[in-house]
Amino acid sequence: MSSPEKRRPGARVLVTIAVSATLAAGSNLVLRHAMAGLGGDLAVDGALLLAIITTPAVLGGLVGYVVSYALWLHVLSGSRLGAAYPVYVSSLVVMVLAGSIFVLGEEVTLPRIGCVTLVIAGIAVAESGGER
Repeated sequence: MSSPEKRRPGARVLVTIAVSATLAAGSNLVLRHAMAGLGGDLAVDGALLLAIITTPAVLGGLVGYVVSYALWLHVLSGSRLGAAYPVYVSSLVVMVLAGSIFVLGEEVTLPRIGCVTLVIAGIAVAESGGER
């Protein structure tokens, strides 16, 4: 068997990446919803900071990020970054786009879909030229 530095992510690692990306995407959606609820004025002052740190949804989103990064660190401990990161990023991009449309009700535009498609295609092309 090859060392962790040389192999592609296995099934267990892919599941861990998927869970990590799902938590990160979900955390983004929760944080976006929570911050929108605090109002549109982003002037940083004591009242806003207090509202942010006492909003349960913000705290939940932050906890989701911490768990997501703990899982990501586990992935990094046994996988090549160049093999794991494209899977993570492309998963995250798709989940955030889908969540922003279906959960947050954000507008679907052709340029937005095109940009995400180009990002994923770029990742796929870069990865296909990598070592096996």
